[in-house]
Amino acid sequence: MPPRLAVLQRALLNTTSKPPRLTVLQCALLNTTSEPDRVDPGRAKLCHSRDWELSCTHMYHETSGLSLIDPLPQRPGWLAHLAIAAMVGITFGYLGSMPAVWMTLCAASLLYSLFLVIKGRSVFSARWLVLAATVFGFANWYQLSHRYLPTDDVRQYAQEQSQLIQLTGTIVSPIHFSSPRRGALGQFSYQSPATLFVMQADTITKSGVNESASGKTLVKIEQIDPSISTGQRLQITGWFRKVQGTSNPGEYDYRQMLAQQDIHTRVTLKSVANVKRLQSPGGLNMIRRFRAWCASHASKALALGIEPNSRELGLLQIMLLGQRGGNLDDLDEAFREVGLAHLLSISGAHLGILLYLSLFGAMVLTQYPRRQIWIVVVILIFYLIVVPTRVPIARAGVMAGAFCFCSLTGLILGRINVLGLATLVVLLWRPADLFTPGFQLSFGTVAGLIVFVPRVSQFIWPDPRVMLIEHFRHRFARRIADYLAVNMVAFSVALPMVAYHYQMIAPWNMVLTILALPIVTMMLGFGFAKIMLGMFLSSVGLILGGLTTWATTMLASLVEGGRTWPFASIGLGVGPSVWWMLSVLMVLFATFYGVFDRRRKELAGLVVFLICWLAIPLLPAWRLVPITALPRSTPVATLRAVSVGNGSCYILQLRPRQRMMRDYVLMFDCGSQQFLDVGKRTVVPVLENLNIRQIDCLMLSHADIDHYGGVLDVADAVTIKQVLLPQHMIDDATANPRKATANLIKGLENRQIPIHVVHAGWTHQFQGHALELVWPPAQSEFPVERHNDSSLVLSIKTSGRRIMLNGDIQQRAITEMLNRNMNLKADITDLAHHGSIVKATPNWLHAVNPEIAIQSAGWSRLYNDKWPALLEQVNLPMKRMVTANSGMISIHITAAGSIRTEQFVAKPSM
Repeated sequence: MPPRLAVLQRALLNTTSKPPRLTVLQCALLNTTSEPDRVDPGRAKLCHSRDWELSCTHMYHETSGLSLIDPLPQRPGWLAHLAIAAMVGITFGYLGSMPAVWMTLCAASLLYSLFLVIKGRSVFSARWLVLAATVFGFANWYQLSHRYLPTDDVRQYAQEQSQLIQLTGTIVSPIHFSSPRRGALGQFSYQSPATLFVMQADTITKSGVNESASGKTLVKIEQIDPSISTGQRLQITGWFRKVQGTSNPGEYDYRQMLAQQDIHTRVTLKSVANVKRLQSPGGLNMIRRFRAWCASHASKALALGIEPNSRELGLLQIMLLGQRGGNLDDLDEAFREVGLAHLLSISGAHLGILLYLSLFGAMVLTQYPRRQIWIVVVILIFYLIVVPTRVPIARAGVMAGAFCFCSLTGLILGRINVLGLATLVVLLWRPADLFTPGFQLSFGTVAGLIVFVPRVSQFIWPDPRVMLIEHFRHRFARRIADYLAVNMVAFSVALPMVAYHYQMIAPWNMVLTILALPIVTMMLGFGFAKIMLGMFLSSVGLILGGLTTWATTMLASLVEGGRTWPFASIGLGVGPSVWWMLSVLMVLFATFYGVFDRRRKELAGLVVFLICWLAIPLLPAWRLVPITALPRSTPVATLRAVSVGNGSCYILQLRPRQRMMRDYVLMFDCGSQQFLDVGKRTVVPVLENLNIRQIDCLMLSHADIDHYGGVLDVADAVTIKQVLLPQHMIDDATANPRKATANLIKGLENRQIPIHVVHAGWTHQFQGHALELVWPPAQSEFPVERHNDSSLVLSIKTSGRRIMLNGDIQQRAITEMLNRNMNLKADITDLAHHGSIVKATPNWLHAVNPEIAIQSAGWSRLYNDKWPALLEQVNLPMKRMVTANSGMISIHITAAGSIRTEQFVAKPSM
């Protein structure tokens, strides 16, 4: 050891001779386990350099071997290079399907590198060949894991449409009870709560044939069954199909979320009578039942002293145990809008906070670093037993386990290389994870923290070149600088990835994170202590209940307050390209590394360029010129039928003819029979995707909840200038003040949205587009008993074309319209009442004679479908499009009058 370093070490340790065993603080200073002579060679090498004083001063700020904030420069080593090669290889495998080629190149690279090593040739070249072999090997591994499907996999039996099957298997997930009462009018749902769980299948009976099966499937019982538990073996009979993807732009992709858990199929049971319990074997099922027992008791301990079904308990359950409970619908949306949605799912941030709190407790209990790490490992294992087995949790567990493993074994790898080891493990397990937002945000953010935080922290508060005695003021300033640097780097690295994957930017996210992180730490600390102690001492759990509730209330108040800040959330509508995301990350990398320290003008130019690259595609460039100057192929009107199941929601955008005027947006109905939260679930994401922030006119056809159930949720998200509805909706609300219609009217009035009653004869002109109601007549002229026959029927004329939207008119209304010889001819129409066929339907079709007919309906309407036979009977050249299998349908009418159709789901039209 150099004399200068020994002198400085003794000064730092405040001793004149090396003691037989170092204290915890002293070990932290030298980053050793317990032996004073085991010093990181990398650090010793740095101490030999001309900046050895600064390097040794940096040692003083080490707190633990588990710290992600290393003040010394992080140099990628062999493991980091292999991780990068693995990611490159998986990308190649994604871009090109050539498994034989990848395998051949991998084998050739490995053999040639082995030849170079044996012959004593260039080791440098051999290393590059090993990296090349890693690239080709992971490309081949991605192809095999992504495309290979076992012959007995349940996906082999699933189809797009449901089929009746009998399935035998074992429950492998916690049981979840879902409530259909979601959305502003959720209390009027007719559906009962459901039981959800994941089953590992082993046999399937289809069409009387019993075959072996493998793989997981999601099971939904449309009733509550509290007797079901994890580890039970069941035989179920229900409707089996593939998991559907998104049907509309902007929707949350449940298929992708389930695919990350290797779930690609689902079974729906109408009753608990379709469930038969079988004898459960031991072995793995005993482990599952033990985990379920631990999770149940942990949940009970967490609930001690907290009001049942409260928002505070629900927030604690989802953040600590990954269990959804309580009423979190509004809070979910608030967290998402301010960019803190990652706090509502257990991730690396949660485990990181938990491990640091555990390490702090371990340091109180013992002074030996190895014992401290063992305590942390035991707590980590217990926590992973309690929480559900999900991909994000497992990914975070692998990352935490890698750091703990290196700390226990004394391996000196460097934090960036430990992260590379964790990356290799995850990609070997699930190579397709590379393309998921969770993987990119988790590993990308942690890599940014490891590499950039020391530099940013030093920029915020530089250390003196030599400091033998550290004052409290400097120590406090250093901690504040580290904390700010962590938040700055995490926000900067995550921002382009969030913009790319979620099409949104939360400008206040960094400020809210700085304020929220201490509260989250208190929540997790009190909550985990409550679980650990409450499982054995319920009185202690009751005492901690007040502190935990207080911290939870503070976090909820902060998030809800941040939601009201100006520009709290900026929806991008259309997400930026992957090249924009990579370009932003490269600029951030160069900035943090000091490339632009003396090139401020170049950095400013790059920032302006990236902002323009992001913003220009979002701007409607056509507003800069009059519409007469645009090509005649430019759409001047667009009708979109949002896929809402058995319900109705049409969005009409009419383009103005004058400069700098925005589109006129009309929404015709907004509801769904299955999902009373369709506003939040589907319609609002579609509006955000289309960059629509104001609805000029919302027209509700009649008083059925499947046509207005999502209105209030939409009204909370965008501006609605006025609502038009028929007289019978006002009458229905007045006569039945407890019905959903009355709640709708009251909700609109509370939101100060003007309501107007309209009937046939109402007209509106906008820049050459003509809107007119053709039905119903005034109520005194046409009294009806059923609301359907008094539905509003809207006619839109534009560019020589006509669109008809018909609500739920049925036999009497159609017959009356035909008897009055009304002009019903239209180029585009929707099929009334979600495609219901009545006696007058053939005559109505001949009167309308459309080119395109849209049917807004769910999959149930396609069973025993009578429309193909009817269309053959009427012999009309009509194109029928159904939202159930086409997703959102878009119809564009150009200035020349031509019609172009699009469907969100690539399925053939019927």
